[in-house]
Amino acid sequence: HSFPTRRSSDLKLEAVIEVVRKYCPQVKIITMYAAVRNIAIKSDEDLVRLRKLGVNDLYVGIETGSTKSLTYLNKGNTAEEAMEQCLRLNNAGIRHRDMLMPGAAGKGKLLAEAEATARLENAIKPDMVILTTMSIFPGTELEKAVKEGSFEVAPESEVLTAEKRFIELLKIPDTYLWAAHSLDSTRIAGLLGEHKNEMLAALQHSIDTIDDEVFWIFSVQVLNFLLTSSISCLTFFSSSLSSAFSCLRLSTAWSANVYVTGIISEVESTRNALKGRISAIINNYLN
Repeated sequence: HSFPTRRSSDLKLEAVIEVVRKYCPQVKIITMYAAVRNIAIKSDEDLVRLRKLGVNDLYVGIETGSTKSLTYLNKGNTAEEAMEQCLRLNNAGIRHRDMLMPGAAGKGKLLAEAEATARLENAIKPDMVILTTMSIFPGTELEKAVKEGSFEVAPESEVLTAEKRFIELLKIPDTYLWAAHSLDSTRIAGLLGEHKNEMLAALQHSIDTIDDEVFWIFSVQVLNFLLTSSISCLTFFSSSLSSAFSCLRLSTAWSANVYVTGIISEVESTRNALKGRISAIINNYLN
């Protein structure tokens, strides 16, 4: 790929950071989301300068180690380019938290994709690996592809089997793995050295007991409900916990408390509706 040159928005980034540092001097780390292309348009000197300004813990949308899947997803980069840019972050002293999307390759292709993604992650050594299972949202191009038959969604048992294989192959013991998003059927989290066996056991239990047909019906029902009933706070809940965790790492407990207080308020306001609806869905398919 030929990545674009540095844009005016990138030139403004340092100025924004300086404002943050001026008015919030207690802030030690400035984190943000980043795509591979965002990194590519910055020189090595730019990255080092940003690190000195406090930029760290970037959330990078890696998605998968399969270039074929990345092309299908219109990510705008190859797996090799993702590796190159993340290694540049490492050289600049910028930690990255890699966001991956299990299931992206489609039915029958997930084990090979898991192995390719493990090779990539082992090479670029992220501070954290974040798994958010691919889901088909109504009105998207992916939903259209599924209906047309050009993309076949993998059953959850295949997703979990590939996820287990991926974790087995990881050789980054000090990296924290987080797979506890509302879209992940089996929620696991821990250090890949200390907690790997526990996470693998949890995945194996799900693989042994899951009913793919029931799970698919249930997940579609719940997803549609979440999209149509203002329960978006659950996504906010997941992402905000990560933000609160970052605040705590910086010893700014007050900021973390503000996040958590806001989360509790949002969840309390919708908990009863969510509980009632999901209970009805469960009862409908278990009776």
